[in-house]
Amino acid sequence: MSRATTLKASPAPRLSSRLTGRRARLFNLLTGAAIALAAADVLALTSSRLADADAGRVALPVATALVAAAVAYSRLLFAHGDRLLWILLSAGLTATLAGGLTTALGGGHTDHAGVSDLLWLLAYPPWYAALVVISRHYLGDAHRSFWLDGLLIGLASATYVSALFLDDLTGLDGTTLMVNVAYPAADLALLGILFGTLLMIGRPSQQGLMLAAGLLLTLAADTLRVVSLADGGRHATAAMGVCWSLGLLLLAAASWARPAPGRVLPVGGWWELTSPASIATLAAAVLVYDHYHRLPSAAILLAAATFACALARLVWTLREVRSLALHRREALTDDLTGLPNRRALFRELEVLTAAGERSSRRFALLQLDLDGFKELNDTLGHAAGDELLIAVSRRLEAVVPGTLARLGGDEFAAIVPEGHDARAVAALIGTALHVPVGIEGVDVAVNASVGIAHFPQDAHDSHELARRADVAMYDAKRLGTVVAGYMAEHDDHSLDRLALATDLRNAFDRDELWLAFQPQVDIATGRISGAEALIRWKHPQRGDVPPGVLLPIAERTGLMPQLTLWVLEAAVAQAAAWRRVGLDIHVAVNVSAIVLVDATLPDRIAETLTRHALTPDNLCVEVTEDAVMRDTSRAIAILERIKASGVEISVDDFGTGQSSLEQLKNVPADELKLDRSFVLGMVEDPQDAAIVGSVVGLGRALGLRVVAEGVETPQVWQRLAELGCDVAQGYGLARPMPAAQFERWAREPSDRARLLVPQLHTSRAQWRPRRRGVA
Repeated sequence: MSRATTLKASPAPRLSSRLTGRRARLFNLLTGAAIALAAADVLALTSSRLADADAGRVALPVATALVAAAVAYSRLLFAHGDRLLWILLSAGLTATLAGGLTTALGGGHTDHAGVSDLLWLLAYPPWYAALVVISRHYLGDAHRSFWLDGLLIGLASATYVSALFLDDLTGLDGTTLMVNVAYPAADLALLGILFGTLLMIGRPSQQGLMLAAGLLLTLAADTLRVVSLADGGRHATAAMGVCWSLGLLLLAAASWARPAPGRVLPVGGWWELTSPASIATLAAAVLVYDHYHRLPSAAILLAAATFACALARLVWTLREVRSLALHRREALTDDLTGLPNRRALFRELEVLTAAGERSSRRFALLQLDLDGFKELNDTLGHAAGDELLIAVSRRLEAVVPGTLARLGGDEFAAIVPEGHDARAVAALIGTALHVPVGIEGVDVAVNASVGIAHFPQDAHDSHELARRADVAMYDAKRLGTVVAGYMAEHDDHSLDRLALATDLRNAFDRDELWLAFQPQVDIATGRISGAEALIRWKHPQRGDVPPGVLLPIAERTGLMPQLTLWVLEAAVAQAAAWRRVGLDIHVAVNVSAIVLVDATLPDRIAETLTRHALTPDNLCVEVTEDAVMRDTSRAIAILERIKASGVEISVDDFGTGQSSLEQLKNVPADELKLDRSFVLGMVEDPQDAAIVGSVVGLGRALGLRVVAEGVETPQVWQRLAELGCDVAQGYGLARPMPAAQFERWAREPSDRARLLVPQLHTSRAQWRPRRRGVA
């Protein structure tokens, strides 16, 4: 039987902090007394004179039991953890002390059962309960029938002791006979439950080893007693006392020993049946042996009881295993569709990815989400939604070659094994779901977005693979396609980007950020009229971080306002420096949607301009249509305050947003910037040319300046000039460059720019001499 489930162990018993002061001295005194008594017991075994003296034979074990009880009770006094465990152990030691005192008061004779035997036997129930408490620390309630194993071992040992020694103990009365058989049987019962727990924990500890040693010594003492009585002599009495005394001391000392650490324990394996099956087999062997060689009646009765108890234990275990298997299946199955659930999927993924990047396995994980499911659920109700999910799961089962699981809601996942094309399977899924599903008399069209991540190319463990398949799925939704593969550059939550987010917080103080400037040229005159300020990040280890990575990180970490204000400060300072040396141009600064709704933005802009003695007409604030759309009324109010201060407003990436012309009419704009996606193809594509012409005409009608991005060829420049476009910007003129390089380019434009615009020039013919220290 394979592992059925795992349980997290309860916290192991913990000792208190280091003892100090009088408590430490008292504990050291008790420890010294225990060591002295142990030495005295060893001396008793080697001294024939002491061995024959009843006083020495009785006094030493009694004194040992007293010290052992004191050591155990001191644990309760000095440490407060697991009090029940050590109360039970101390109660058992108290019972042995009472039995020893009773024997001493009775003259030390133990040939017949009496009150002392009753007291000694009373020690076993609390000890047994203490071991059950220890087992529950590590097993919890996973194996509620575990306590029966100790009882089984006790019955089995009583059976074999009776079979081996009962005929030799015929001189004793029945009560004494059963008492002396009960001792080793009880010892074996304790050892059985202790060894079972230690084997399941799988890592020996000081506490477990000391308990085991103590119980083994008590078993040796009780076995020696039975052997002595069977021989009719008392030569082993001293050895019995030594073993018994040392055993008690070890049991008491275990209360101060280090316990085993907690761990995750396997429960539900085949080993659960081995203990009762083995004991039942041994009991049956005794019964079969009796058929050929007559055994004592007590041994036969004990064997029959052992066999019956073992069968009961087997039946109980089988019921537990069956229930466990049922719970396991329910825990790994989706109730609605009957498919494996998220837990089952990850269990299989963990097996498949166990070797990580060293694995020879190759497979793909598909994660898919139904498009528009929430709207259908809200319209037709949850019952219709459940019916649709069941129908979808049946269609997916028909086309998915590997494991198919429902993750929850309208999300599914599939493991596509090696040898199958993941994209082909995704295409089959799209085809299977394309046929409408009849729900409550309505044909419902179902579409899905599918993300694909491959192992080990995209990830080396199960959770990272699932996360990256999820990233790919959202890429498919964003792009409007059926399927998308994982692409690292689209993963805003990768570990690399998480590290970059931390580094960005420190980049401001380390002067790692800088501005690049891309020229803007007046098409009619060829004059260099402006420059767009673009943020750049020179990472000390990773090199240049692309803006497509930098800006999403800044937005996600809340650093976008700080980054925007940094760009504003640096751009205004640079424009002021250029103006002082004769380069009189305006700079454009991009403002994100997060910053645009900040009511303090107009005041910050005015303060920055004043501090650097730059006139407002030298600054242009660029915003996108979508940024205005997020909070239209507030954004427009802030833009109107900015425009009232004399700063120009530009609508960036015009044509790619979702604003209407009515909303555009309300934006206090001075400029429209045509997105490069329209400009690049306007010579070859009549539709792009028509869009550019329409925007230029719209700008003229509204009294707005039109800037075309993406100008790279003379043909595009000429076509824009014919349409009446105002300003051009693009790689055909120059790429974004550092401030110093921009100034040199403005003095002496490149040959490439001259080919595009022969009359290219700056705003002034004479440059003022650069003064030392001017940036």
